[in-house]
Amino acid sequence: MRDPNDTILLLSLRCNNNCRMCAIGDESIKDISTSDAKKLILDFKKRGLDTVCFTGGECTLRKDLEELVGYAKAQDLKAYIDSNGRNYSSSNFSEKLLKAGATDLSITFLGVGKVHNYMARRPHAYAEVIKGV
Repeated sequence: MRDPNDTILLLSLRCNNNCRMCAIGDESIKDISTSDAKKLILDFKKRGLDTVCFTGGECTLRKDLEELVGYAKAQDLKAYIDSNGRNYSSSNFSEKLLKAGATDLSITFLGVGKVHNYMARRPHAYAEVIKGV
């Protein structure tokens, strides 16, 4: 059960997986703008919330995620990243998020090896997640 002082900020419906069980992943819907996301983060702080969970689709596809995490930290909010973990395999990706102020990095596992790849509908998804871990 989530803490009542936590909130979820859905940054994008885009995703680099195509999971068999997921209803999200509509790339035709535009992402929330950076300025609107910051307004929401500020509103969360004003409402007395203490944690923002960045999610999506796949929030790590956002070029401004590091900036948004830093902004949440500047508002004294904890920043939780909910991700499929594939982008953590990129050079220093998770380190940059942690330096920006992320307090938690969550990775979704859909199974082991070929099962994960099958569920994500991506042939190398599992290897990318494991590399990122």
